[in-house]
Amino acid sequence: MGGSARARGKHVVWLIENAPYADELGPTGWNEIYWWFAPEAYDEGREAWRRHVEREPDNPIFLARYARFVNSTELLERAHRLDARNPRLALELANAYLLAAMRPDEEAYDAQAAGKAHTQFDRAYALADNDIMRNSVLRERAWAAFAAGRYDLAKQDAQAILDANPFRGPDGDLLRRGNTVLGRIALIEGDVDRAKEHLLKSGEVPTSPVLGSFGPSMTLASELLALGHREVVRDYFELCAVFWEADHLNAWRVALDAGQTPEFGISAWAM
Repeated sequence: MGGSARARGKHVVWLIENAPYADELGPTGWNEIYWWFAPEAYDEGREAWRRHVEREPDNPIFLARYARFVNSTELLERAHRLDARNPRLALELANAYLLAAMRPDEEAYDAQAAGKAHTQFDRAYALADNDIMRNSVLRERAWAAFAAGRYDLAKQDAQAILDANPFRGPDGDLLRRGNTVLGRIALIEGDVDRAKEHLLKSGEVPTSPVLGSFGPSMTLASELLALGHREVVRDYFELCAVFWEADHLNAWRVALDAGQTPEFGISAWAM
């Protein structure tokens, strides 16, 4: 892994230095260098982007690519101010704020950061030029609204997600997100039966690249489990096993059957 990571890092550095507009360096490109695998290449790439931005401080493409490379919300904000009509930059900035709103070590989301995310998701949705992007925005905007405590708006977006007809058929992760949001709001409103219904529906979805690799959220499942509803969580595990083959899913089932509470980790926090 170390040798291939270093070789790949050298190639990315060459692109940054010699072809900074290359598609491979864009938001969906082959542009990551992980410091822990290739620290020298990472440092060289960071300095190369810094020099580009120093030469052209008002170039939103360079700012955005530098921001992605060093994971800087501040640089993304600068890029967005320079290219405020770019829906992808608005979406990227919104996701950065939403990530900042997640606090797994706390009992609640950062509502202020979630509110900023929701504002940018609104901009991204208004600027979006295709239904695929609008569906993507809806999926994240529903979470941002929930995290900000704006449950009526979260409900609207979650229901819109379920009513959507994504390109090339239903998107399992899209449908899972909508049901998870609605289920968590149902719990807040005291409707446990409706929450259970949405939990099962969030497992009765077609697979997707995200679900097949990272798996589904266990947030609603953990909340129902905390209230003692073990049977519906066990049924949810069985539904998830259809599209997600993971060792820890089996471990969670074993723990649940033994009367224990599974250790969900970050899966119990993500929407």
